[in-house]
Amino acid sequence: MPAEFAWLSLKYRAAEFAAPCIVDAVHIVNDNTRMRDHLVEQVQQEERIAEQSRRADMAIKMLAKEAAARIDGELAETSAFTVLVVDDEPQVRSFLVRALSQYKVVEAGDGNEALEIIQGTPPDLVLADIRMPDMDGFALLGKLREIDPNVPVVAISGFASEEDVIEYEFDGFLPKPIDLETVMQTVEKSLSRQ
Repeated sequence: MPAEFAWLSLKYRAAEFAAPCIVDAVHIVNDNTRMRDHLVEQVQQEERIAEQSRRADMAIKMLAKEAAARIDGELAETSAFTVLVVDDEPQVRSFLVRALSQYKVVEAGDGNEALEIIQGTPPDLVLADIRMPDMDGFALLGKLREIDPNVPVVAISGFASEEDVIEYEFDGFLPKPIDLETVMQTVEKSLSRQ
């Protein structure tokens, strides 16, 4: 074989060998480019997620501050009211104190104690049991009207009916056993007239 053919044969073999390498190199470059683009996109996506997370945290903090301010305002509004609970049954007084925790609640075990309390702390609302020793709720209502004719007085009773107390001009009626929802509605209604 002449030298020229050997050289051409060698050149041809080299080209055959180099062609797949060049193709592989092009694939590697393309794969590297795709990988780089993918990594860049992944980093950008992570940055967008981190930014959204920061925004969400800020929004939650802002909402929490606004909610706290609103709650404080409403509590300040309602806690400004004083409710006097007059009942000879400690369980009833305890229930009403817990039920009306958003207000300033003062307790009295009978009518005479209620009148003493009123001298120092005039209430915005009185919840008075009808049947009590010494001074019943009807007599207490008369004394309260002499002291402050505008203070709302709600009757509480397990014996008297709403019709029985209407003629005495109570501002509301709570039957015993006392229902929490009825208490809240009656108190809110009575205080809204203030």
